[in-house]
Amino acid sequence: MDEREMMTYGKGNVFAYRTFMEPVVASRQIPESSFKERDNTVFGIDVTVEVGGKEFLSSFTEGDNSKVVATDSMKNFIQRHLATFSGTTAEQFVYYVAHAFLEHYAHIETVKMTADLLPFEATVTTENDEPKISDLVYKKSRNEKLKASIHMERREGAIAIVQQVSELTDLQLIKVKDNSFVGFIRDEYTTLPEDGNRPLFIYLNIGWTYELGEEEVDSLLTSK
Repeated sequence: MDEREMMTYGKGNVFAYRTFMEPVVASRQIPESSFKERDNTVFGIDVTVEVGGKEFLSSFTEGDNSKVVATDSMKNFIQRHLATFSGTTAEQFVYYVAHAFLEHYAHIETVKMTADLLPFEATVTTENDEPKISDLVYKKSRNEKLKASIHMERREGAIAIVQQVSELTDLQLIKVKDNSFVGFIRDEYTTLPEDGNRPLFIYLNIGWTYELGEEEVDSLLTSK
């Protein structure tokens, strides 16, 4: 597809929430991870969608909006599809909705969608004067969050995955000792002392793609 002949537009910050979804359960234990299960009592997402196609060009060149899907309609489409979503992960959700966009609107040729999974944690309450994890009240966490992105397009009448990426974003980590910062340039502008043992604070985003073939990815994203 020649992207020079195609117009794209979209909408960001589409917030959608569902409660009491099935939890995410690890199918196998990864040696480097302690993850076993994630509670989906509150499933919140912040979605950005971008759609593209040759049919949208006339809206920008001739003022003809007959093929334009209003961004408010995009918002409603995403939110309503969360209500019918049967999966458990953000990766499955962006696949589900992006695929649905291409199925529902025949003139849309490509969809790029990203969802930030908004983390919620159970609060602590008391029962018989003892602390207890609440199963009723949750709070939004400001810790790291998962981001899932997908790019899908039509290819010879079929819907294909172009790219699928996952990220863990906004990690903030501090190592409290054994961090050396010495041997740097010292000149008339330098006031910072050398330090062989200081705290180290970092911001970190981790992203990855999958080495599976398209059929395997499709099977993974459509299964529970």
